[in-house]
Amino acid sequence: GSSTVMATVNLSGLVPPIGRATVYLGVAFTNLGGVLGDQLLLRPDGAAAAVPPVRVAPGILLTGKTRQTVLLITDISQMIQYSVSSAVDDADVAVAGYYDDL
Repeated sequence: GSSTVMATVNLSGLVPPIGRATVYLGVAFTNLGGVLGDQLLLRPDGAAAAVPPVRVAPGILLTGKTRQTVLLITDISQMIQYSVSSAVDDADVAVAGYYDDL
């Protein structure tokens, strides 16, 4: 996606209904604008603005795709939010797994 405001992503079809799930996300961020400082932000849905989001930044790759595995907690409905710095940037998020205490 390329939302520049926090957009909700529903993971409930990919994660069992266990409340606040801990998910392993395979994320890819493409800094298509090539602007230093552009980044992908991820957080639980509804998290307060004061809660720092997880940041995925391209580092030395001003253009091209940066891939990372991110550990993130969802809200109680298995939803997260994301945003990118610029509308020309792109983010892909895939659930690689989840963690559940038995």
